[in-house]
Amino acid sequence: EEREKTLEVAKKAIIIIQENEGKYEKYILLKEKIIKLEEEIKILRAKKEKITEIKEEQNQKEQAIILLKTEIKNLEENKELKKEDIEEKLKEIEIKKEELEKEMRLKENLDKELNQISKKVDKLGDKIQLRDEIELKLRDNKKEIDEFNKKIFDEIKEKARILKLEKELEEIIDKKEIKKEIENEIVKYKALLDQNEEAKKELSGGNCPILSEKCKNISESGKNTEVYFEEKTRNLEEDKSKEEEKIKKYVKLEEKEIMIREKISNIKIQIKNYNEEKEKIRSKENEMELIKKDLKINKLEILRILEKEEEEIAFKLELEKLKEEKTTKKTEIKGLNIKKIQNELEIMEKKQKENIEQKEEFINKLNDSNQKLKEEKLKRKKLEEKINKLIEETKEYKEKNSEYEKVKNKKDELEEPYQQYIENLRESKKVEELKEKIKEQKSEFKKIGEEILKLKDENKKLEGKYNEEEEIKIKKELVKLEEKRNEMLEELGILSQKVDTKKRELERYKLKEEEIKLFKKAIKRLEEKLKITELFRSKINYMGKEVADYMLKEIEIKSTENFREITGRGEEVIWLNTKKESYAVYLREGDNKIKFEMLSGGEQVAVALSIRAALSSTLSKANFSIFDEPTNNLDEERRKSLADSLNTVLKGIEQSIIVTHDDTFREMAENIVELG
Repeated sequence: EEREKTLEVAKKAIIIIQENEGKYEKYILLKEKIIKLEEEIKILRAKKEKITEIKEEQNQKEQAIILLKTEIKNLEENKELKKEDIEEKLKEIEIKKEELEKEMRLKENLDKELNQISKKVDKLGDKIQLRDEIELKLRDNKKEIDEFNKKIFDEIKEKARILKLEKELEEIIDKKEIKKEIENEIVKYKALLDQNEEAKKELSGGNCPILSEKCKNISESGKNTEVYFEEKTRNLEEDKSKEEEKIKKYVKLEEKEIMIREKISNIKIQIKNYNEEKEKIRSKENEMELIKKDLKINKLEILRILEKEEEEIAFKLELEKLKEEKTTKKTEIKGLNIKKIQNELEIMEKKQKENIEQKEEFINKLNDSNQKLKEEKLKRKKLEEKINKLIEETKEYKEKNSEYEKVKNKKDELEEPYQQYIENLRESKKVEELKEKIKEQKSEFKKIGEEILKLKDENKKLEGKYNEEEEIKIKKELVKLEEKRNEMLEELGILSQKVDTKKRELERYKLKEEEIKLFKKAIKRLEEKLKITELFRSKINYMGKEVADYMLKEIEIKSTENFREITGRGEEVIWLNTKKESYAVYLREGDNKIKFEMLSGGEQVAVALSIRAALSSTLSKANFSIFDEPTNNLDEERRKSLADSLNTVLKGIEQSIIVTHDDTFREMAENIVELG
């Protein structure tokens, strides 16, 4: 019923909003009309101002015309008097003009002579100035080259530092890998502790983790399971704390790595700067050589200008030689001291890299050999751990699956109210939009009121300026706006009431939303668990064959040991499980293989006993065994050998019963029961 009520309220809210939308659009149209009217009024005002400006300009021009007319009259009166004065002055000007022309001709001749002299002086001055500038440049370049030679040694040191830092960085990266492995081990131990705790809780209630029902064996031996789990937890905690102690050594590796990387980048930037300076110095050295040549050329040119014309040919020849030397120097300059220093640097870098590579090769060889040894030792241990882990994970799967089904059903139950909530939430969100609209409308109403007052004032001021038709139109628009304003105020009151009701509804929806979020989180967690269990299931299916092969190999090795103990022979027991042969037994000596069916009776008994003992010790922890006529088909020597080796073959078995007609076992038996 509550949902139906909320739906009805939401529907009503939608209808009201739809009704108000039409009115709101009308209001916007009116607002646009008011804006247009304001723009028209502004245009009219601007036109009025222009008219006043034009009138002022017209008045000013009229006054200027009056002044000009008076001036023209005065000029016409003075025209006659000034005409006579002008004629006299023109005669005087003609005389002065002739005198000036004579002086100008003299001046031109003098200027020509001066120009020739100044050109010669300027030529010499330019050459001397150029020489001074070249000498100054040479001094500056020499200083820069001396400074750069010092920097080159700094560059060599920085490169050596980079190599050292890079070596440190490699060590840190190796340590980080070790740290990562330790962290993975800690996570693994934490997971094992959690699994152990969950298994302990399940078994403490006396329930079988696989069948999910009461188990007599567990309930009767509850204390033993508690002791087992406590001991397992203690061992795991100890292993975890050991790993945590190890990881403390590698805590500040990240900071150290960042610091070294920053140092390397800074040094690389410095080296880059040195290389840039190298290029600059190279170009400056070239420039120096060119400047030296230019200086010599300049000196020769100065001498050529100052000395006689006869020596000109000799100087020209000298100049040509110098120019040729200049071009050859351009090519020679490239192979200077900088190349030598670069070559030395490259040789040093190569040597250092070779040393590092040799060390790395030696370390890698050591690591490979150690790794192979570790792999051989840990292979068996890892497989046993995998088997135990997979068995425990299969126990968890059934429980997680049932939990997932429960939560999934709960989710399905809540699906309908959730969908209803989502739909209502959309409607409730419109409350906020309505609030914003109300605020906007309030401010708009205020603005409209102010604009109406302004328009009224403007209307009074502009009376007589507009024609009657425009005035009537504006008045009608104003009346309409007033009516619209009143309508909007009424609607505003209704909307504010609706906002209050929507607020209350929104609060209810928020509470439901929080509840749905919690359910979603629970579903997500269970889905993740389901994924993990499915992954475990696929891994278990994949591991089945691998585990079977491993177990078969283990039984095969133990069977061979037992057979050699019983018979004293060196043959090897082979137990194969392939597509062609299912659990086929062979006896192998060297390259020769004999199938079980082809063996003699005594050999078959010995092989069968060997395999049975191996199966018992590998697949179960039974402390009890019964043998019925184990000496059948065995000769006397083999019977004695079996009696002697039976204790060794049945290592962990506390009690054995042998049913036999043979007296061979009498000496080794503790109790003998004879049946007549």
